[in-house]
Amino acid sequence: MEKHSIPTESVSFERVLGITLFITLPATAGLMALAYPIVKIFFQRGDFTAAATGRTAAFLCMYAAGVWTYSVVRLQTVWFYARREFSVPLKMGLISLGTNFILGFVFMQFWAEAGLGLALSGSGISNMILLGNALRKRNISILKKNFLPLFSRLLLLAMGMGGLVWGVNAFVEPLLPNSFWIQIGFLIGLIGLGAGLYLMGVKWMKISCLADVKNFLRTSSVDSPLK
Repeated sequence: MEKHSIPTESVSFERVLGITLFITLPATAGLMALAYPIVKIFFQRGDFTAAATGRTAAFLCMYAAGVWTYSVVRLQTVWFYARREFSVPLKMGLISLGTNFILGFVFMQFWAEAGLGLALSGSGISNMILLGNALRKRNISILKKNFLPLFSRLLLLAMGMGGLVWGVNAFVEPLLPNSFWIQIGFLIGLIGLGAGLYLMGVKWMKISCLADVKNFLRTSSVDSPLK
């Protein structure tokens, strides 16, 4: 990348980041909301008791909270690799690794294995913030222009969708027969419900990155932050 290409890089980075968050924020909310039924359907049998399901689901829920940050970190890391600044992601990754160890040790005292999942999410957030600060110093910032309102609306929609899906599952799931295929069909239905609610909300709010997503799906030629 040449120095004079920074403005173009910034626009491309923001577009790709918008698409990334458009996909990963609802995925995060959905995985958190459906952690318990996912674990129950696929693992609760034999020696894997209901208590084990609850503990595993708690870990999955805490770990899932950081899913969107892992995707953002991946995008940030690729940007630095494209500029051959390999040491920056390495340094930030080592700091985040240390953060993970510290948070894991502390959180385990209060939430057992769920604390490890929360620590992983916390280290992912710290890595994203550190890399974001390094990008800001290179005039690539996610806090420019209208990006924060975009992020806020996507986050609000994802949380609302996750809450509704969780509520429907909490109400209906105890009424279902103990049949694998009925339960997995219900789970697929919940995923479809969540996706539909999220997309309806995005369209209603007229969120700008939806056009980029449609273009990406249609042509697979959305500008890359590497250009």
